[in-house]
Amino acid sequence: MMIKCWWFRFRGTVIINIWWQVAMVTLYTSAIVTLNRIAGWEWLQFPMSLIQIIGVVVGLLLAFRTNSAYDRYWEGRKLWSTMTVQVRSLTRSIWIGVKGRESKDLVEKKSAINLAVAFVTATKHYLREEYDYDSEDLVSLIGHLPRLSTPSSTLPLDAQTSNENVTALVTQSEMTPARKKSLEKLMAYDFPVPTNV
Repeated sequence: MMIKCWWFRFRGTVIINIWWQVAMVTLYTSAIVTLNRIAGWEWLQFPMSLIQIIGVVVGLLLAFRTNSAYDRYWEGRKLWSTMTVQVRSLTRSIWIGVKGRESKDLVEKKSAINLAVAFVTATKHYLREEYDYDSEDLVSLIGHLPRLSTPSSTLPLDAQTSNENVTALVTQSEMTPARKKSLEKLMAYDFPVPTNV
């Protein structure tokens, strides 16, 4: 189980993938400085103009990466706002356009609206790599729906049976505790699942 901090999240960052590279560069740089200062290897010195040139190049690279990251963020924000506006329009159309003569019609109207709102909520959880259906905000919207025996998208394909997808949930419950523990640490992109194949 991953520790959740309010000030930093490891999930979704590249720190887990690059920490050893940063450590190796730090050790290499420390060795160069140590050899220059203590052993007196003067031929390891660099001219100061090289540092200025490298600084300009690194600055340009950082500016480009920041701009491309902001463009991706802005595109995602636009898509998210478009989706929420469309769901609001759909729910408004359902509420106004569908005639509710009986109490059964009113229940069906509310159920359809809850499903539209649940779609937005489930999309939010999917983008945060939270794949359970038992979240507080999602249970209030789809808690009344029956659970079908279809495989969940949280199961890796190797945990599902190849012949019958219907028994995939049973396969998960019959897995060994060591296998379950190793699967808890995995992210969505570690295994091909039906949603990211």
